[in-house]
Order: sequence, then structure tokens, then C-alpha cells
Amino acid sequence: MQCLKKGCDGHYEPICTTCEVPKWIKCTERLPIIEDYRKAFIVYGSPSCGSHSSDFCVMEAYYHKDGYFEFGEYDCSILVTHWMKLPEPPKE
Repeated sequence: MQCLKKGCDGHYEPICTTCEVPKWIKCTERLPIIEDYRKAFIVYGSPSCGSHSSDFCVMEAYYHKDGYFEFGEYDCSILVTHWMKLPEPPKE
């Protein structure tokens, strides 16, 4: 994949050639492999508190080396069905 930016002359020029767009991964297919104690990911799933079972949400969660997602200060956790890496932070 090639990322482009619009130059001053109106033409597009390459920014990088290794840009990676995160994709959703099913938890039944693969869970994160991490080297640190915990790492942040974006997760998708069904809330486990007070919502209708048909509701789904997206939120940040930490995946622990011990094999579980932690939801930090949220009052509610979710039954995670999918996850993805966070995108790289802006360079500028």
C-alpha cells in the first residue's frame, strides 16, 4: 500500500510505502501476542451491563499477557468478539 499526500503543485506524492491499515481480527481466530505486561487495542463486542443484547460497541481495552482484556475506568466491560491494533501515532 502506498500513502500519498497532495503537494504544493496539486500532484500527489508518496509519503511512505509501508503504511498498514489495521483490520478487525476475530477472537476465535487469534488473540493478541504481546511481549509487554499489557498493551492497548481497539475492541468490538457486546456490552455486559444493562444494554440490549443486540447492542455492540467499540472501545479501547488493554490486553494482558495473562490472556484477558481489561477495560480500565469504564463501568462496563464488553464480551470482545473482535480486536485490532491501534494505528501508528501521527508523525507531525
